[in-house]
Amino acid sequence: MKVTDAFWEERNLGVKTVELLINRDDSCLEIEETLAACENYQYCVAKVEVPNVEAQRLLSKHGFYYAESSLNMYLDVRNFRLSPLESRINKQVTYKPISSSEIPRFEERIREGIFDTDRIFLDSEFSAEKAAQRYLNWINDERTRGTELFEILYKDTPIGFFTQKQVAENTYYPFLAGLYKESNAIIGVGFSVLAKPIENAISKGGKFISTYVSSNNLPIVRLHIQLGFVPNHLYSVFVKHNRQ
Repeated sequence: MKVTDAFWEERNLGVKTVELLINRDDSCLEIEETLAACENYQYCVAKVEVPNVEAQRLLSKHGFYYAESSLNMYLDVRNFRLSPLESRINKQVTYKPISSSEIPRFEERIREGIFDTDRIFLDSEFSAEKAAQRYLNWINDERTRGTELFEILYKDTPIGFFTQKQVAENTYYPFLAGLYKESNAIIGVGFSVLAKPIENAISKGGKFISTYVSSNNLPIVRLHIQLGFVPNHLYSVFVKHNRQ
């Protein structure tokens, strides 16, 4: 089991946060002892590797509730595939780095609330504004560490974005991508938020892509599978708010 003081979430969400990563073989005794030490935190997040059912039952007993499942999706880029229709549309879709002067415009797009299925957005304890700012802080923090930020364009019109982070010699992690609000009206371009990061990784010599998706967003889960990804790990995510 791994315990992380998620100090960055106090800036993002205004609450002192702890994150627990519980493995499938962790004992209930070890978990119980750790939970006792978590009472000083206002927000507790426990990610349980399935199928540790006893850990899930114990978390429920201690006031945690299920928020989502987090799926680690893995792609061997040799298995990347597009349908004939997607291939035709893809010829009209490009991407480019987002420059420093374009960041304010990009941030406004994120603040429009393009992510509305994650556990933070859906939690009544947090506001939609905080959920959006959390994503922006995440992106900006990663950019300072060398993560790249790209904008996706359809016929030269910006429709979305993606991040790109190298996590191993041949493996890339596009930890965040999405379509802008108005782009949802353009039929058939949704696949590009995955296709373009894959193409970018291939251009860098990447062989694998590892990323995470929420079970709250079934369309994006299906899209990953459609493009060749396979589920690699699965975690049940439980949360608890401590009143202080």
